[in-house]
Amino acid sequence: KKATKQTLTAYRILKLQDKIRDEPDPKKITAKLLCIPLLTQITKQTKQTINELNKTIQQIEKTNTNPTTYIQQIAKIGGHLLQNTTQQKQQSNQLNQIGQAIMAATITEDMIKDLAVDKQKGNFNPLKKANNEKIAQIKKVYSANFESIVKPHLNIKKLNYNTINRPKTILSTI
Repeated sequence: KKATKQTLTAYRILKLQDKIRDEPDPKKITAKLLCIPLLTQITKQTKQTINELNKTIQQIEKTNTNPTTYIQQIAKIGGHLLQNTTQQKQQSNQLNQIGQAIMAATITEDMIKDLAVDKQKGNFNPLKKANNEKIAQIKKVYSANFESIVKPHLNIKKLNYNTINRPKTILSTI
């Protein structure tokens, strides 16, 4: 239970930090205020993993706009996050794969969902230069990956964006 709470709290912080990067000022302020109490609820190791993820995101956004590479690099840290916020060391590799699949599917869906707004506001989004066919292909790859790695551990019949963005639903069944 504690590991799941750590992972969920870390996930919430990451979502808020994404809003801080992408949203207009009033929403940024709200997201920053919501982050403060959450940061007190996680371990030092989880904070380090979140900081690593944020540094990686900043580096990738400066140097690489290839959507597939971007997703893969972010997914690696998602695997690291899930692996390090649980006590189940015997399932360490499996948890890493699950974390990578969750993060890859989440970041892909988030990039697709935010694409129009990101284009309009000039926010970073690696899909800006991709055509519809490429976007569909990327979504198909990471959705299939999620389905093959994560879905066997879930009691969910149909996966969709809302399922992927509800980590409590996913993590409570793993």
